[in-house]
Amino acid sequence: MVDGKQKKLDKVFNEEDWAIEATCAPYPKSKLMAERAAWDFIKSIPERNLELVVINPCYILGPLLSKYGGDTSRTLITRLLKNDMPGLAATQFQIVDVRDVANAHVIALTNPNAPGHRFCCYQTSLWMKDIADILSKEFKVKGFKIPTTSVPNGLVWVVSFWDPGAEYIYPRLGKEINISNEKIKLNFGMDFRDVRESIIEMANSIIEFDGLNTPNKE
Repeated sequence: MVDGKQKKLDKVFNEEDWAIEATCAPYPKSKLMAERAAWDFIKSIPERNLELVVINPCYILGPLLSKYGGDTSRTLITRLLKNDMPGLAATQFQIVDVRDVANAHVIALTNPNAPGHRFCCYQTSLWMKDIADILSKEFKVKGFKIPTTSVPNGLVWVVSFWDPGAEYIYPRLGKEINISNEKIKLNFGMDFRDVRESIIEMANSIIEFDGLNTPNKE
């Protein structure tokens, strides 16, 4: 929901907001176009009495079911565990637990307030350094060296020329993004999990499934 070059970030985004298609990267743009097409399709066939509910999650973290799951979501946590980055960029992530996302979809199937609405599925926002600090506190004693040093924005810009991850986060450097989850909490009665639990449990899954039994070296 919040992507592309938003004109204003000094606000709390909600279900009335849409990403800017013209400046979206291909992946979020595909999601944006798919949702718009879904709403247009529903409006075009009112006689069939179809109902549509859209759950819009943000950055999904939490335990993995297998070594093949969560390819996109697991990238940041994996790289932090492997100490596979020069430092921490000043970028913020909007986070929700995978189990809360699943629960929201289940509730949407039976909740009478759901049809015809889109819902932000969001718990909280954390800076990359916050995520690294949580991992460092939990896994440093187990031998993992988690990067905790920040890098200047100029270095992120340089790295963005060959690193897709850096290319994605560069436009968001230093920008604080807040999203309201009041609608989904009010209508679905959602009680979101602590994101610290989500981060630690995802890291444990990655260690197990990817065989990261040998901590990265100093």
